[in-house]
Amino acid sequence: MSFFRGPRRVRLAFARASVAALLAIWPPGFALSRCAAAETVEFGTDARGKPITWTMVFPAEPRTTSMRVDDKGQLHLKFGPERTVPGKTDAIEIKATDVDFFGAQENQTPWVEFNWTDANVHGRIPSIDVIAEDTRPEKMDNRVLAGALFKWARIGYARYTMPDGETKEESYAGNGARADEKVHTARVGKLADGTIWFLFDGKPYASTFLKKQLGADHSAWGTLWLRIHSGEQDEEYVFPSLKMGANFQAPPADAVKPPQPVLPPITPRARVSSQEGSSWPVIAGAIAAVGLVWLLVLTWRRR
Repeated sequence: MSFFRGPRRVRLAFARASVAALLAIWPPGFALSRCAAAETVEFGTDARGKPITWTMVFPAEPRTTSMRVDDKGQLHLKFGPERTVPGKTDAIEIKATDVDFFGAQENQTPWVEFNWTDANVHGRIPSIDVIAEDTRPEKMDNRVLAGALFKWARIGYARYTMPDGETKEESYAGNGARADEKVHTARVGKLADGTIWFLFDGKPYASTFLKKQLGADHSAWGTLWLRIHSGEQDEEYVFPSLKMGANFQAPPADAVKPPQPVLPPITPRARVSSQEGSSWPVIAGAIAAVGLVWLLVLTWRRR
């Protein structure tokens, strides 16, 4: 004990020597990465106009991925040179939570809108999506998903989970071809009566799937997920914007009706009877006319 009561310079020297010795034997990256704070970034705005804070959930090791917001407010998610999971497809998942539902539940008509740039479309097509989740008790973890999945450039899902863990879902849109550098917009909103609307690049799709199971009280989104699945090393994905609101309104009626394809006019063929369809009466009439002419000619010559 008398040592720690010695001169201050002696105590500082002892502390420095102890830290140096500890770092010399510490396994590289062992506890430092685990003790470090989770990577966060501010991207998009909630219904109150406040920035939304996102936390990197997967992968746990920041060195395998990165996320940043550029000076235009665009979110960039990038895979590093190492796989996020050795031997498996790369994935990034970031998450945002708010106990006040991001201010979007004021009228029970929340909406979320975001843009994404489709990219890195190759043999293993990446999935790019945003999930808005209602985690309140007794609400069956109801959620909506929108983005680009599998071969479809635009697709949405409404989902809930049964008490036994089974997920029920219904899909919407599921159209468009994937293409690099193509920017898409998705807007998902809920009406007060419980109807959900998905709008992909302005085209609307209505859903009563959650309403049938939960009534009008669902989609109090307190959790948002933004995910990239099936990516590759060194690939980058960009989300130009994301915003939320509390006053969703249904699209106008004329926008709901899907456009009809332009097809060449088809003239229906009239149904004819066997007599109308036969050409023999015409032939017989022609023969009779010719015969009458010859008869008149022969009669005239006899005179």
